[in-house]
Amino acid sequence: MPLHEAFGWTTMLATYAGQGCMEKACEMFESLSKRNVVSWNAMIQAYAQSGHGFEALELYHEMLLCGVMPDEASFKSVMVACSYVGMLHDTCHALLVSMASDFDVALSKDHFNCIADMLGRSGQLDRAEEFVHNMPVPPLEKATAWSALLGNCKLQQDTERAARVAEYALELNPGDCATYILLANLFASSGCLQDDSV
Repeated sequence: MPLHEAFGWTTMLATYAGQGCMEKACEMFESLSKRNVVSWNAMIQAYAQSGHGFEALELYHEMLLCGVMPDEASFKSVMVACSYVGMLHDTCHALLVSMASDFDVALSKDHFNCIADMLGRSGQLDRAEEFVHNMPVPPLEKATAWSALLGNCKLQQDTERAARVAEYALELNPGDCATYILLANLFASSGCLQDDSV
C-alpha cells in the first residue's frame, strides 16, 4: 500500500475512534495491509483515550513483535493507557527505562505530563505535586500538568491542595477560565461556597 494511501486510511481510523466508533476503527485497522508507526499509534491512542487500557497495551506489544519501532507518540499513548488501568509503578518505570535504553526516545513535556497525571489519578497527590514542581522543563511548560493535577484534586475532593495548585496554574496562565471553573465546581461540591448570610 502506498504511503499516501496508508495515511488516508489512518486518518479515517482516527476519525472513527474520535467519534467513539471503536468497532469501525478496529475494522479499519485490521484491513490495513501495510501498517506504519503512525497507524499503530492511531489505534493505540484510540484504545487508550476510550478507556480500553489493556487493549492499548496489548496492541503496543503486538506492534513490537511486528518489528515496528515506537516513537514519542507511542509512549505517550501507552502511558495514558497505563493511567486508565491503574498500572502505575512497575509498568511506568519499565516504560521509562525502555524508552531510553531500548529505543533511544527522549522524555518530552508530554511524557512528564502523563506521569504527573498518572500519579494524580492513582490518588498520590503528594507525589504528583512534588513531581510537577521538579519536572525538568521550563516553568511555563508546567501549566498543563498543574491543570491536570487540579482535576485530580477535584476527583479526590482535596480542596486545600486544589487552591494551591490553582494558584500555580494561574500564575502561568492567568486567563485560563477552565482553572477558575474547575476550582469553583470543587468548592461548590464540597460545600465551601455556602452563603452564611442567609
